[in-house]
Amino acid sequence: MVITPELIEQITRRVLDGLPGGEAPAASRALFLGNAKAAQPLAQCCDLTSEADYAAAPEIERYAFVVVGSLTNAQLADIATGRDDCPFTHAVISALLAGKPVYLLPEAPAYRRCGQSSPALIELLDGYVRQLERFGVQRKQLCEIGAQPQPEQPTTQQAALRPGLLTAAKATELAKHCDCELRLAPGTIITPLARDVFVQRKVRIIYSNGNK
Repeated sequence: MVITPELIEQITRRVLDGLPGGEAPAASRALFLGNAKAAQPLAQCCDLTSEADYAAAPEIERYAFVVVGSLTNAQLADIATGRDDCPFTHAVISALLAGKPVYLLPEAPAYRRCGQSSPALIELLDGYVRQLERFGVQRKQLCEIGAQPQPEQPTTQQAALRPGLLTAAKATELAKHCDCELRLAPGTIITPLARDVFVQRKVRIIYSNGNK
């Protein structure tokens, strides 16, 4: 077998794809708390996960936002008073503390589907909902959440500043938008073909720590 720069690039890409973190992150991953069937319209525009997924790996950083699709009176009271002793309430409170958007569907609170024979109790529960809004929870329809603008995609130059595999195709694109030098993050792997592109275009590589 003849070892060519093209072969080296293919092998390098496959090896890195197989490493942890090698996959590209989801553009917008959402946590839906409630009946998953009710969230199907939202699943068309984002990577949707459930409360069970969060319980298995309670890391709110994995999600772009949280949608509360159903909410019992106990869960409502717990969140309003800062109690997070179950995955459901823990997810909502963790998201709020982390600055993640939390959306509450209008039909989510269970008490709103019941009778109105106890105005005092309804007033108490309405107060809990208002407390959630003071915390930062937003009341929105599911269709409004799905219409939220997606995070702006990084520019080519910004992508170059992230460590990873730099292929010939990406190098060609980057070379079009830089003058005589390009800054890369430490740990960036430049394939032989990509390096040839920079040599041909007379682009000098400088890593963000100052090394060349």
